[in-house]
Amino acid sequence: MKKTIIISGIICFCFLFLFFLNNNRNLTIIESFIKNTTLFVEKIIDKPINYIDTNLKKINEKNKIYKKYKIIQEENKKLKLENDKYKVTLEELNNLKENLNLKNSLIDYKIIDAYVINRNIGTFYNQIIIDKGKKDGIKKDMSVINSKGLIGRITKVTNNNSVVKLITSTNEKIGIEINNQYGLISDYQNGYFIIEGINDNFNQGDVVTTIGTNNIPKGLKIGYIKKSITDKFNLTKKIYVQSYVNFDNLDYVMVIDI
Repeated sequence: MKKTIIISGIICFCFLFLFFLNNNRNLTIIESFIKNTTLFVEKIIDKPINYIDTNLKKINEKNKIYKKYKIIQEENKKLKLENDKYKVTLEELNNLKENLNLKNSLIDYKIIDAYVINRNIGTFYNQIIIDKGKKDGIKKDMSVINSKGLIGRITKVTNNNSVVKLITSTNEKIGIEINNQYGLISDYQNGYFIIEGINDNFNQGDVVTTIGTNNIPKGLKIGYIKKSITDKFNLTKKIYVQSYVNFDNLDYVMVIDI
């Protein structure tokens, strides 16, 4: 009996539900009110839900894009690091090739390869320390060069290391040659070697080389003429020479045993 009543109630509810949903009949005022109220409430509820859902999707998309950006950024850093390593390796390789070519042109001398292991910056010191010493055959006053030209001379030697006084030091006087004329490096100012004793027969860009004195072989490059200035009496000229050597970036060097 109870089952029959429950089943009958469910059937009546379904019938009434279908009856109210039937669009082919006119709704009563109460039905219209209920329907409109239901739709209004549904819109009120759906709008913030849809807004939140849309923004959550946007946030998720932004997070995905940001993650991709971070991945690309990290990959870019790795590529830049690899590129920098490649440039350094390529520069070192080119320096070694140039050193080898220079060694082939200095076959009359014994050449000792060395690495720069320390540098004292400043005009007072102006020196570097290399990883070769007495046990390698290094002696005081030997000349030191790299692939670009003359760097300096050995001033102190220990068993394993040596100190090299750079030619940028203001007390280094070196005999030079320009177009078969002889002069002397008298100073080093603002990145230029100052040469005195030559007044004629030179042009901007001419190569300046050593004349071969004081344990310095003949023909080593010092640099090229950048400019010249004549004194107020028009008698003597100061020649400003730009070195081929980058003294701020010394790595591989060669010591010449004459």
